[in-house]
Amino acid sequence: MKNKMKNKNETIYYKTSRESETGKKLSVIEGKRDEAIGALKALIKKYPFIKEIQQGYWVVWGGISAIRLKDDYKVDKKLWKKADGIGYLPRKGNPILSETENLPCVHISELNLCIGFEENMCKTIGTFFCNKTIGVTIGSDWGIIMPTDCREVTYTQYNDENFEI
Repeated sequence: MKNKMKNKNETIYYKTSRESETGKKLSVIEGKRDEAIGALKALIKKYPFIKEIQQGYWVVWGGISAIRLKDDYKVDKKLWKKADGIGYLPRKGNPILSETENLPCVHISELNLCIGFEENMCKTIGTFFCNKTIGVTIGSDWGIIMPTDCREVTYTQYNDENFEI
């Protein structure tokens, strides 16, 4: 379905069945999302000195761009280097390094390709995973032609977990 021209930067809401082609692609992403979030939570649980993890750049879920430590003022500079912004990254020789290098993640482009959106890394579709359906949001000015198995819905229908297509 081609988008009707709407006001600039307006959000358009869609839903698709989990059984549709687009729904199956998004369900795979949902599994990868759960794996990525689970890996970050496990890392925080394993290392009690970690206060929080800033997720990776250019990813929707997972990866690491910085680690905030609970005792920020007692950082061993031999094991940690300052990251861009707030936080640190492990240096060579830090036992945590190997665990942080290959964490699972979902890249923006990977999520966007589920609906055929190849434009750029600065725009990310929104998702809402429900039991029988998956919601997708896009910007009205993105020029996306949505897959035919996605149906435009209202904001209320989008947020209703029980709404079926």
